[in-house]
Amino acid sequence: MVGEIASRWGKDDLSTARKFTSDVVVRVGFQILNGLKGLAFLPLISRQFGAEAYAIWSQIYITVTLLTPIVNLRLNDALVRYLGSSEDRARMLAATATVTMGVSVLVVVVGWLLRHLLATVVFADKALSDFAVLLVGMLLVRANMQWVLAYFRSLSAIRTHTAIQVIQIVGELLVLTVVPVLLGQRLELAIAVIIGVDLSILTGAILVIGRREGFSLSPDWSALKRLLQYSFPLIATAGLYWIVNSFDRFVIVHYRGLEDVAVYSGAYRVSQVLKTLVQPLSFVLLPLISRLWERNKIDTALLWMSRSLEVYLVAATPAAIGLIILGPALSRLLGGEGLAAPLQLFAWLVSGVFIVGIYQIHVYLVYLHGKTSRLITVFGITGSFNVAMNLVLVPRMGIMGAAITTFFSYALQFVVLLMVNRRHPSIPVNRSRLIRVAASSLLMGGVVYLVMRLTSAGIVSLVALGVAVYLGALFLFRGISRGEIEELLSTLRKGKDA
Repeated sequence: MVGEIASRWGKDDLSTARKFTSDVVVRVGFQILNGLKGLAFLPLISRQFGAEAYAIWSQIYITVTLLTPIVNLRLNDALVRYLGSSEDRARMLAATATVTMGVSVLVVVVGWLLRHLLATVVFADKALSDFAVLLVGMLLVRANMQWVLAYFRSLSAIRTHTAIQVIQIVGELLVLTVVPVLLGQRLELAIAVIIGVDLSILTGAILVIGRREGFSLSPDWSALKRLLQYSFPLIATAGLYWIVNSFDRFVIVHYRGLEDVAVYSGAYRVSQVLKTLVQPLSFVLLPLISRLWERNKIDTALLWMSRSLEVYLVAATPAAIGLIILGPALSRLLGGEGLAAPLQLFAWLVSGVFIVGIYQIHVYLVYLHGKTSRLITVFGITGSFNVAMNLVLVPRMGIMGAAITTFFSYALQFVVLLMVNRRHPSIPVNRSRLIRVAASSLLMGGVVYLVMRLTSAGIVSLVALGVAVYLGALFLFRGISRGEIEELLSTLRKGKDA
C-alpha cells in the first residue's frame, strides 16, 4: 500500500504520507487514553461521591453530548472542511466566534431562567437545579472547546490538537482525585472545578490561535453564510444519528427490562472497540483531503481515501472476526456472568459496526461536495427503518431482534449513502487485495475458534495466535509484501520528524 504510494507520488507527497501516518499513530494513542479515562471516571466518582452522584454525572455528560451540536451549530465541522484552504482565516474565525459567543450568551440566560425545568427533565428532580446550572456551564465550555479544536484539526496540527485534549483529560482526572481530599466530597464543587480547568485550557488555546492568526475586527460574513449552509443540516443529522444508535435501548427496557438492557449494552460496548480502528484514520483524513479538494487535486484526495479505506479493511476484517469469536468471553471478563452474551449477538453487532467503519470514510464524499443536506435523507430513511424494526422485532426476539435491527440499519445507512453519492466519483478499491484479506481473516478465525474449543487458552493467548496466523496467511496469500511492511516502518520512523 505504502509502496504503491511511493511509486506514484513525489517527495512532497511522501512527506505528507509520513506526517499522515505519524498523526494516525498519535490519535491511536489518544483513543487508548480516552478509553482509560472513561474507565477511571467510574470509580473516581462512584466511590468518592456515591452511586447517585455517578448517575447525576452520567446524565450531565449525556445531555451535554446531545446539546453540544445545537449550541455550536456544528460550525466546528464546517471549519474543519473549509478553514484550512481559506486565504483569510482570521476573518472566518472572527465570524464563527461571533456567532458562537452570541449563542453562548443566549444559552446562559435561558439556562438560568429554566434551571428548575431543566433539572426536572434531566434529573427528574427540580431540587437539583444547581446541577442544571453546572450542566449549562459545562455545555458552554465543551461547545466552545470544539470550535477551538476544529482550528487545529483543519490545519492538520494533530499533535497540538491531541495535546490540548490530553491536558484536558489529565486536568479532569486530577480534579476528581484531589478535590475530594482537599475540599470535601461534594460533586457539585468537583464539577465546578472541572469547568474552571476546562475554561483555563480553552482560554489558553484561544490565545494561541490569536497569536498565530491575529484577532480580526472585520468578520467575513459571506464565508459565515457558506459555513452555516454546510453545518445546519448536520444539526438535524445529530438527532437522527442518536435514533439509529440509541433508540433500541429504550425499546428493550420497556419490553424486556433492565437486565436485558445491561446484557445488550455490554455487548454493544465491546463491539464498539472496532471503531477505534477507523476513528484515528478518519480524524486525520478529513482536513487533509479537504485542502486537496479545494486546490482541485481531486484524484489525489480520492487516492488518500482509497488508501485509508484499504488500511481500515486490512486491520478491521480480522479484528471483526476475532471480536465475534472472543466477544462472549470478553463480555464475561469485563462484566461478569450477568453480562454474558451469546456469539450470535456479537456476530450481528460487530458486523454492523464493521460496516460503519466503511461508511465513515465514504461519507466524506458528501462533506467534500458540501452536500451535507443529503445526510438528512440518509439518516431519515435509516432512522425510520430502525424505529419500525425495533418495535417489531424486540417484543418478539428480545435483544437478538435489536442486534439484527442494528446490523440492517447500518447496512441500509451505507447503501443509501452510496445512492445519494452515485453521481460523484467513487473511492477506488483494490479488490484483489481485499479477497486475500478476507481469506486470511477467515483462516485465522477458524484456527482461533478451533483452539478455543479444544483448549483452555486465555484471551491474550488467543489474540496473539490470531495475529500470528493472520499475518502469516496474509504473506502466504500475497495480501501484503515484505517491501510494503519495510516501507510502512520507514514511514513511521521518518514521520516522527514530519
